[in-house]
Amino acid sequence: MREKRPKLAHITIKLADGTSRSIAVFGAEEWPERNGPAGLLRVQDGEKWVSRDGNKYDWHNPEAVGHLLSHILREHMGTIQPEPHIPPDTPAGTRVRVRTAAEVGRQFSTHTRSAPFERDGQWKVFVSGHRYPLPLECVERARDGPAAD
Repeated sequence: MREKRPKLAHITIKLADGTSRSIAVFGAEEWPERNGPAGLLRVQDGEKWVSRDGNKYDWHNPEAVGHLLSHILREHMGTIQPEPHIPPDTPAGTRVRVRTAAEVGRQFSTHTRSAPFERDGQWKVFVSGHRYPLPLECVERARDGPAAD
């Protein structure tokens, strides 16, 4: 069944072998019941939702959509590997603030449990208080001194 929510973009890729791929991009805020964070995206490749961790609801930044497109092209072209990326400077133990999806503008203070890692074109990090890794866009380095909740 086709998704009824409004699309931000629809990309069709026609490959040289005659096949095509249809990528639909939606704003994550279209899923308020799933706490879709504003500014991130939900992506559909054909009839299947794109998920890195096997979760039903997965949010992506625009760079991850670009990574998906480059992955499709690399897959079609053969074994071309992407260039390595330099990780952001947010080592494990860094004090951070995390935006909450439930309350717009609300943040809570915590610390990173891992160094950032790249997964499908998106930087993620584990933080205390969350079971799954968060997109680095949702994590802000805390200023020196005590952080207020």
